[in-house]
Amino acid sequence: MSLNTVTLSPARTPTPLQDEVDIRHVDAIEYTITLPSKKLEGKGKIFLTDLRLILVADVPTDGFETLAAPHTALLSVKAEAPRLNLFSPPRIVVEVKPSPGGGGGLGDAPARVEFRLVRGGDKDAFHSFAGALDKTRERAVNRSRANPEDEFDLREWPPSPPPLLPTPSRCVVSAYGGPGPSSSSTATTTYVTADAPSDAPPGYEP
Repeated sequence: MSLNTVTLSPARTPTPLQDEVDIRHVDAIEYTITLPSKKLEGKGKIFLTDLRLILVADVPTDGFETLAAPHTALLSVKAEAPRLNLFSPPRIVVEVKPSPGGGGGLGDAPARVEFRLVRGGDKDAFHSFAGALDKTRERAVNRSRANPEDEFDLREWPPSPPPLLPTPSRCVVSAYGGPGPSSSSTATTTYVTADAPSDAPPGYEP
């Protein structure tokens, strides 16, 4: 997960990565990002692709404009509908692990990110987004677990044995150039490996 690393179009929508496919988006949400050192709040849009969960703030505040997290960085995804207060907005709560080494502007501890639908927003679109997010994350996690077994690692394979070279015990056939053998003829030697008989005793070499 990283802050302010998403490239935006003039319409303030994420520019897709290579081969990235857009799945869902919700235009009107409120967000709260709880970091170990501070809390970021505002309104914006959320986008779901096959590779990332993306938040784009409507108005950059406190140096924050975008948030992006690959699905394998989402430690948990929880969709919560209002129970006691029916007028409370539905929300999605995700816990995100930081980038390796504490990069991405998030420090070393996981971050809690909450998305809430604004009053009068499209509830069906929000619930559809939550369901698609959960399924997309599950598929990404399963792929990441399977990939180490499927990857081809040359280091696991032993080196090929050296090719067999002719030995004096093999049959030697000489072919002389020119019309016939003579002291001035140039000889070329071809090595032919003889086949061992099927009933040869152990240790037999042709």
